[in-house]
Amino acid sequence: MSNAPRWLARATPWLWRAGLAAVLAVGMLLYTRPGFVFDLANRWLLCGG
Repeated sequence: MSNAPRWLARATPWLWRAGLAAVLAVGMLLYTRPGFVFDLANRWLLCGG
């Protein structure tokens, strides 16, 4: 477990980029097609998560 922080430090920038890209993609979907996002959310909630 001694090399875990080193791996985490190496992976953190990529995790930040992936998270930012996911947030931007969800924001773009909400902005352009809110009905699609709400339909997806309703379907997910109806399936129980």
